[in-house]
Amino acid sequence: MKRLLRRVASMGPEAYLIQKLSIVWACILLTGALLLLERALPLTADTYGLYRTAGLLMDAAPSVLLVGVIGAVCVEERTG
Repeated sequence: MKRLLRRVASMGPEAYLIQKLSIVWACILLTGALLLLERALPLTADTYGLYRTAGLLMDAAPSVLLVGVIGAVCVEERTG
């Protein structure tokens, strides 16, 4: 874990910002999913839409992190 944090700290400022913002965005998505899930329970026909939306938000968080990592690597490679 220390090695991973050391590598993140040695990134350029642009790549670090991309990585940081993708982590923040993923946390926002997961928080929204938890809030929707809390609102949707108990699961009924009326709250099924909220339940599905919470699931979609939870599925979107890893995608945001993946795009952030790919973007940070591209920026880091470009700046050399």
